[in-house]
Amino acid sequence: MKNSMARDAIRLTVARVITTAIGLLTMILLSHFRTLEEYGSFSQVQTVVNIFVSLFILGLPGSLSYFLVRNDGDRDRRVFLSNYLTLSTLISLVLGAALFFSTPLIESYYGNDYLGALAFAFALLPWASITFGGFDNFMVVYKRTHLLMIFKISYSTCLLLAILIAEWQQLSFHDYMILYLLVQSAFSAVIYILVTRIAGHLRVSADRRLLQSVLAFSIPLGLATVVGTWNIELDKLIVGRLTNTESLAIYSNGSRELPVSLLTTAMTAVLLPRVVRDAKEFKFNEATDMWGTATIISYYVICFFSALCIVASPQVMTVLYSEKYLPGVPVFRVYSLVMLMRTTYFGMILNAVGKTKMILLSSLIALTMNVTLSVPLFWVFGLIGPAIASLVSIVSVGLLQLYLTGRITGITFRALLPWRSLFRVSLVNVVMGVIVYSVLWSIHAGTDMAGIARTVGVCSLWVIVYALVMRKSFQAHWARIDRIE
Repeated sequence: MKNSMARDAIRLTVARVITTAIGLLTMILLSHFRTLEEYGSFSQVQTVVNIFVSLFILGLPGSLSYFLVRNDGDRDRRVFLSNYLTLSTLISLVLGAALFFSTPLIESYYGNDYLGALAFAFALLPWASITFGGFDNFMVVYKRTHLLMIFKISYSTCLLLAILIAEWQQLSFHDYMILYLLVQSAFSAVIYILVTRIAGHLRVSADRRLLQSVLAFSIPLGLATVVGTWNIELDKLIVGRLTNTESLAIYSNGSRELPVSLLTTAMTAVLLPRVVRDAKEFKFNEATDMWGTATIISYYVICFFSALCIVASPQVMTVLYSEKYLPGVPVFRVYSLVMLMRTTYFGMILNAVGKTKMILLSSLIALTMNVTLSVPLFWVFGLIGPAIASLVSIVSVGLLQLYLTGRITGITFRALLPWRSLFRVSLVNVVMGVIVYSVLWSIHAGTDMAGIARTVGVCSLWVIVYALVMRKSFQAHWARIDRIE
C-alpha cells in the first residue's frame, strides 16, 4: 500500500483529534473544578514558560525536518540527532534553573504570591516543552506515524487521568501540579528512548562545525518563533499586568483557540519534507500547487468552525468553561476570526528554501504592531482590545509572508493560493452563519440547559446542510492531495 501524503495526514489528524479532544476535556475539567485564581495561576505559569522556551531554544525543533531530509544516510542522521539532543537538553536544564530562581520576579510582575508555591513547575516544564518540540517532525521523517499516534493518545490520556485523580481525591491545586509534572517528565523520558531506538545508537556529542551549520539555519527561524510566540502571548502578559489573576483567567479561556486546525498541522507536518525536496530542485510551481490544495482542504473545516464559534459563542463558552467565563465572549469571538489564519503555515515556502530571515522580519513587524496597539486598545475597549491587536498583527504577518514568498519564487500573489475557492467557502459560511444566528435569536437560545439544547439542534442541522453543499468540491480537492506520494 502506498504511503501517500494524504494517508500520513489522516493518521496525524486522527491522533490529534483524539489527543486534542482529551486535552480540551482536561481544560474543561480544570476550568470547572478550579477557581478563577487557580486557573489564572496555571495560565501565568504556561505563559512564562512558553515565552522563555521560545527565546532560548534557538529554533532547534524547526531544524529537524530540514536537516533530517537533507541527510539521507543513517550515520549522518545519527550524528545530527546526537548533537541536537545534547544541545537541546543542556538548554532546557539551564533555562529551568534560571526560571526556578527567578520565581520572585515573576510573582512581583503578576502580583500573585501563589506562584512561589509553583516554582518547581518553572524548573521542569521547559525540559518537557523543549523535548516535545521536535518529536512530531522526527517521527514523520522516519515514517513512524502509527507509533506517534499511540504515544500522543497515551500522553493525553494520562494528563486527563491526572485531573480526574486530583478531583477524586480532593487534592489541592499544588498537588495536582505535581501529578501534571510527573506525567510531563515521564513522557519526555519516553521520547529519548524512542528516538534512540528508531535512529540507532546516539551519544552525547558537540560537533562544533555541525552545530554552527544547524544554528545558522535555526537561529533566524528561532528568533521568528520567539517573536511569533511573544505575539501570541503578549495580550496575556498585558492583561495579567493591568488587571488581576481572575480577569486573566477569563481572558485566557476567551483567547484560547479551539483545536480545529488539526488537519492543518497534520498537513504541514507531512507536506514540509516534500516541499523542501521540491524547493531544492526549484520546482516552485509544483510546491505551491500542492500547498494551495492542502490549504483549501483545511479551510473547508476551519472556516465552518470559525463561523459556528462566532454565532454560538455564549453557548460554546458555557459548555466548555462554565458561565463564570462568559465575560470573555467578545474576546472569544475575535479569536474565532484568528482561527481562519490557522488554515495554513504562511511561511511554508520560505522555510523550505531556507529564507528564515524573511520569516523573522515579518514576525518582527507583526510584534511591533501588536505592542503598539495592545495597550491603547485595552484602555479604549477593555479586555477585547489586546485581542483585536493580536488579530491585526497575525493577519499582517500572514500577508507579508505571502508577499515575500511571491518575490522569492517569482509566482504572483494571486497565484500562490486558491483565492477564489477560499472566497466561495467564506461566502457560504457567512450566509449560513447569518441565517443560523437569526434562528437562534428568534427562538431565544440562551445559556441555560434549554437554550444550549436548542443551539445544539440548530447547529447540528447546519452541519448537515454545509456538508451536503460542500461535499463534491471537497472530494475533488482531496482526490488531488491523495495522489501525492
